[in-house]
Order: sequence, then C-alpha cells, then structure tokens
Amino acid sequence: MDTTSPYALTGAVFARDRSAIREAMEATSFVDANGPRRITISIGVACLYPDGLQRPEQLVAMADEALYAAKGSGRNRVLAYQQEEGQHHG
Repeated sequence: MDTTSPYALTGAVFARDRSAIREAMEATSFVDANGPRRITISIGVACLYPDGLQRPEQLVAMADEALYAAKGSGRNRVLAYQQEEGQHHG
C-alpha cells in the first residue's frame, strides 16, 4: 500500500476501525428460536476528500465495490477502496 497517499492512510485507519466491528460481530453469539448462531460480516470502506466535483453516489459506489471485493475474497473481511489506484486493501 502506498502510505504516502492521504487516501491510503485514511482508508487504512477506516479499515482498522471496521475490523474491530467485524471481530466484535464474529465473537457475538445471537440466539433465535433454533438456538445460538454466529454471524459474520463483510465491510467495504471508501473515503473522498470533497472538492466540489464528487457526488455522494460516487462514494457509495466505491464502498459498494470494496464490499463486493471483500465478499469475493472469502467473506468476513474488511476492504478499503483506494480511489487513485482502483484497488482494495484489507
């Protein structure tokens, strides 16, 4: 990962925080009528620095792309979308 890019650093921080959420969800036992269950989640993270040219839909599309990449790479993962590279980092 290019750690000189503000996008990369911000994405890494968001991914780390979301990993804590993912780990907490994985460690929680949910109980329903059939007994206890474990649930896992995948999270796609994206960030934009506003410059007046982006639309909110772009941010959602980038996060969605990262989410599907997380699901496609084995699920139960957190991946950050890197705007300038078009790559995903966990």
